Amino acid sequence: MEQISGAPFLAATVVIGIGTMLRLIKFKAALLLIVIVAGTLAFLPCTGSYAKDVPTWLLLSIVVILGINLLRGLLGIIFGR
Repeated sequence: MEQISGAPFLAATVVIGIGTMLRLIKFKAALLLIVIVAGTLAFLPCTGSYAKDVPTWLLLSIVVILGINLLRGLLGIIFGR
């Protein structure tokens, strides 16, 4: 497995913390975002082996769908519903 740089994840955690201190993000939402960042960091090395076996069109479809849903979820957490 490849080693992943933790700098973007650390930066995301710091931004979430600053947003919480400035009360731009609720504490519960900040915890959820940090769990998402930590989960991404934990499971990202495993995805490389699966991506080699999946056809490109299916992989792109999955990435687009997950990206849209992740964006909707993050905007819902940050701005509320």
